[in-house]
Amino acid sequence: MKDKVYAQVYSLIRTLPEGLIDALHYFSETGYDGVELIGDNTGGLPVEAFRNLLQELHLKVAAVHGLGVKSDAAFAKAMGAKYISTDITPKECTREEILVFQNAFLPPIR
Repeated sequence: MKDKVYAQVYSLIRTLPEGLIDALHYFSETGYDGVELIGDNTGGLPVEAFRNLLQELHLKVAAVHGLGVKSDAAFAKAMGAKYISTDITPKECTREEILVFQNAFLPPIR
């Protein structure tokens, strides 16, 4: 099995003013295997069209970042994300506190 390389979309969107869709094309053209998405941002496309674009570009969704509400968890599931990352409070938290937060607001997606 070959090694996989994934990229965080946010890292490129900050420098690519054209936005998410162009960033996805860039990642695909440069040989990335997949991405970590930003919340439920689809670049203005309907969810189904966005999922189809990812498939056309041969990009898997490893994770979705910035989730804060249950609808975002549904989006992550629809995108096939294996992992989610959540924005919580700026204070330091224990592992147990983070798990309580995630379980309360973001039920497991797999």
